[in-house]
Amino acid sequence: MTEFRDARQAPIVLAVDDQPANVRVVGQLLTRAGYEIVPALSGEEGLVLATETAPDLVLLDMRMPGLTGFDVLQALQALEATREVPVIFLTADDERDSLTRAFAAGAVDYIVKPFVAEELLGRVRTHIELKQSRDALRRIAVERQQIAETIAHDLRTPLSRIAFRVEAASPAVSESVQRDIEQMNAMITATLEFSREGRHAGNHQLIEMNALLLALAEDAQA
Repeated sequence: MTEFRDARQAPIVLAVDDQPANVRVVGQLLTRAGYEIVPALSGEEGLVLATETAPDLVLLDMRMPGLTGFDVLQALQALEATREVPVIFLTADDERDSLTRAFAAGAVDYIVKPFVAEELLGRVRTHIELKQSRDALRRIAVERQQIAETIAHDLRTPLSRIAFRVEAASPAVSESVQRDIEQMNAMITATLEFSREGRHAGNHQLIEMNALLLALAEDAQA
């Protein structure tokens, strides 16, 4: 099951830079601002910590020995657990081709070093809030799907009992009830599909299902 961090917890920022001084400055700024900082001094270490800590955002140096920032970003996006984590490049390289490559690789933003503290804090806050909003929407979708599946189960169980009991009824009654049950099962399936796709089935589905329930009751009493 998908897990979501409690919104009341401090957001986790993974700072990956081969220069300890840069990591220290970033860490001090963000810690004072209420973030939890996870430092990494290489791309290799950053990848390990990204999977262990599930950060809300990654600040990633573009140029590092060993695994570069681009290598790390590519690896993060290849993993389901880190694919949705926003990555901001920290770079002293303001060449247009490198920045274009950064966005093409999947980075959400960049900050040129030496950076202004207010700019760093503003961009970190913006992208974490965006991620939290996306997480909230996914959480709602997961909860809605769970509710829909529970309702579907609760509906199908009595329908199965009804189908079993009408087998002994007259052929006309049995055929009519079975037809109503098939239509209701089709509606339940359609409602689940709407829920999985993130769409709302609409009030007309509920109205039609209510009408079928009434018809089913009448047929069962015939």
